Order: sequence, then structure tokens, then C-alpha cells
Amino acid sequence: MGVRRVIAGFMSCAVVGWALIAALILAGRAVGQALPGRHVFAFTAWESGTRDIFLQDVRGGLPINLTRHPADDQYPAWSPDGRHLAFVSNRENLDRDDLYLLDVDTGEVRLLATAEDGFGFSAWSPDGRTLAYWAGWGPSGTVYALDIPTGQTRQLAADVAAFYPVVWSPDGQWLAYTTVRDIQRDIFAVEVATGQRWLLVFD
Repeated sequence: MGVRRVIAGFMSCAVVGWALIAALILAGRAVGQALPGRHVFAFTAWESGTRDIFLQDVRGGLPINLTRHPADDQYPAWSPDGRHLAFVSNRENLDRDDLYLLDVDTGEVRLLATAEDGFGFSAWSPDGRTLAYWAGWGPSGTVYALDIPTGQTRQLAADVAAFYPVVWSPDGQWLAYTTVRDIQRDIFAVEVATGQRWLLVFD
């Protein structure tokens, strides 16, 4: 399988959606995350001195606090079916961030993963079975794949830039991510099943 086929897989999705993804990658951050096909998005904001995750209807109304908690909650990521939000919080240990899953309907929160360093952005696979997440400290870290039904985790990529979202291909077979070394930033795609990676864009 060559680079052209990898790129073709990523280009098979809607132009508008990927234009938004590209904007987020170039900007290096996302304030919140919209739920595809619906009129709501989740975002992080300060509430009483800590960060909470809110739900906002774009048609109007006041935002709803989904994670009202004295700890910091941030980096929300919608599951494809809109029933769950993955997020990062230090609610178990103020000196360490952990990865959690929120049931939006019931408000139930459960722990997904812990790390010595910390967590950043996460992204769901199109089928909702796998959550790719960034863990590390400083400008770069490691991206892991967490199988939601079994809880098993495996490494997908190293030297992944912090604050740059990782993006799944529409068929769920590839994951795009940004690396950073000194001032150089490159975009790679890794095949989830094999771990083989391809350089897509270099700086």
C-alpha cells in the first residue's frame, strides 16, 4: 500500500469537514467539539475557579454544565453516537490528569485510563469502539488506542505534538497526527492495524 492510497483514504470524506479539521490542526487547538448531525457542541470553560465541560445548543439558550465538579475537566470528545463524552480530569488526584467517560444522558462518569504524565486531546474511531488519546508531558508525547469494550490499550505513535488534534480516516483504518521536533512539524498517517506509518506533509 502506497502513500497515494493512504492520502486517497483521507480525502474520501467531505471537503468541508476536512477543511475544519485542517483549520484546527493549523491553529493548534480547539475550544470545543461539535456533535456531528446535531445542533450542540461541548466546550471547556471556567466555572467558580475550575474548568468544567458545558453543552451548548447553537440555536440558542444557556449552556448546561455537564461535569460540575471542584476539579478541572477539559478536552471533551464526542462518541459518534452522541451518547458519551471522553474527557480529561484531575478529580481523583489534583496532581495528575486521568481519562474519563461521561454518559451524557445519566451523568455517570467512569475512569478509562491513567498516566504518569498527563493527557491531552482524544478522538473516537468512526465505529465508536476505539478511542485514540494523547499522553505525555511537554511539547510531544505518545498516542494510544483504547478499545472501549475490552479496556485494552496499545501504542500507536510516538513523538506526537501536544495540542494538535489526531484525526481518524472515514473508514477507521488510519489515524493522522502531527509530530514536532525543534521547530519542524510534520503530519503522518499510521495504519491502526499494523502500526505502519506514512509521511503525508512535511515542514
